Amino acid sequence: MVKKIAALTAALLLTTIGVAQAQTYPPGGNTVTANDSTVAPGDPITLSAQIFQSGATVTFTMFSAPVVLGTATANSSGVATLTTTIPAGTAAGTHTIEATGTGANGQPLTVSMTITVAGAGTGIPVTGSSNTLPMTQIALGVIVVGGLLVLAASKRRSSKADATDTVGV
Repeated sequence: MVKKIAALTAALLLTTIGVAQAQTYPPGGNTVTANDSTVAPGDPITLSAQIFQSGATVTFTMFSAPVVLGTATANSSGVATLTTTIPAGTAAGTHTIEATGTGANGQPLTVSMTITVAGAGTGIPVTGSSNTLPMTQIALGVIVVGGLLVLAASKRRSSKADATDTVGV
């Protein structure tokens, strides 16, 4: 019985595992990413931009009023990464960060993303995860195992009860 429960549990857990999806290259949409999309003036931020020519100099600029945040050199995969600080005088609100350089095809390339700059003392720390799927799968697996154990225990109790009912006959 325990082997059947273990096999059923394994089968259920394997069916809830997500399938890897193929990704297209170049990736669609914005190709600039940040380690945090909501920052306060003076906070550090790490920016990455991709699809640049290997060895190209990539300039990161923040707009509303143009402010050059810095430059980085694209690695052999065409990814340029810059760790910088949001300028102290940056106004609260939505800002665009652009990365400009030479694309993988040798043509000028500009990619962008938006960030939110919070006012001083108004930023709320972000905790937790935006991806709850793995924990949901684990929770469902635990619920299934618990249900199977309850079912096995009730069958065992009913078979013992049947055996004690026939002892005196």
